Parts: sequence; structure tokens; C-alpha cells
Amino acid sequence: MNDADFLSALESCRLAPCEFDHAAHVRAAYLYLRAADFAERNPELFEPDLLLRYYPKTQLDAPISRQVFVLPQPAAGGPDVR
Repeated sequence: MNDADFLSALESCRLAPCEFDHAAHVRAAYLYLRAADFAERNPELFEPDLLLRYYPKTQLDAPISRQVFVLPQPAAGGPDVR
């Protein structure tokens, strides 16, 4: 399946769950990220302090945050992520 057909099937929910394994997920991410207008449509993803909207600095600096996934805690002035 070529890239265009793959994305079309993904976006129209025609991929069976068994077809959307880890490799397919990485493929989809790669195809979306390399799209020419991705950065233009999602400028907030490139802001240097993006993580500080969702995580307090103390949580980002904690050793456990470098070892495992930690759930976001609402940072002061940030969005409520509950």
C-alpha cells in the first residue's frame, strides 16, 4: 500500500486494528510530520516552553520524569489536562 492509500485508509477508519501496529503508527507519524504545512498549521508544537504549559518545572526536573512517563499536572496558568 502506498503512502497516500495508507493515510486515506487510516483517516477513513478502514485499517483493521491488526494493521495499525507500532510500525504503522510510526509510519503515520512520519508521513504527517514531513507534510510541508505541518509546522505552519501547528506552530505551538515548536514553542520552546510548550511542556511548561502542562508540567510544572519541578516535575520536569524530577529524576522520575526522565525514567518513565508521568501524567501532566496543571501548571500555573496552563490548560486543565484532567
